[in-house]
Amino acid sequence: IPARLVVALTVVFVTTGVAVWRKYVDNLDLLVLGMSSLIGTAMLFSFALLFATRSRNAVAVQEGMVMLTILLVFASGGLLPASIVPAPLQFVLNCLPTTWFATATSASLTGTEPFLPIPVLWALMLACTVIVAVIAARLFVWDQLEPKSKKHVDQLIKTRVKS
Repeated sequence: IPARLVVALTVVFVTTGVAVWRKYVDNLDLLVLGMSSLIGTAMLFSFALLFATRSRNAVAVQEGMVMLTILLVFASGGLLPASIVPAPLQFVLNCLPTTWFATATSASLTGTEPFLPIPVLWALMLACTVIVAVIAARLFVWDQLEPKSKKHVDQLIKTRVKS
């Protein structure tokens, strides 16, 4: 988790640095962008933790999450303009948490008008973060201690195979 957090924060700092350097943001937009990035990153981490709790293979989850991330960025309007999507489908896509994140950051970076006020998007992202993090914590198997003996390892394998 710490390595992933460093990568995520590096992306946030580089994005913010380029936005300041290219003068895409001023003082207020910089604060809004920072807050949107912070909340959005926390939300994405909570989803990652939820997926990780249900995984038996870290490599498979990592590969799956890459594809899922690409699909969610596409669905949130991060690659194509939302205006080309039919209105009913756009309503459905606006219900995705990743769309809230993309919309909040896009409003700061490009000045586009969000479909909801930024504080409402923040509140939705925060609520989603808390709910998903609580679910992930409840689903996580906390007894992943180092096995003390071969007998203990065999017992763990038998219980995993049965479930």
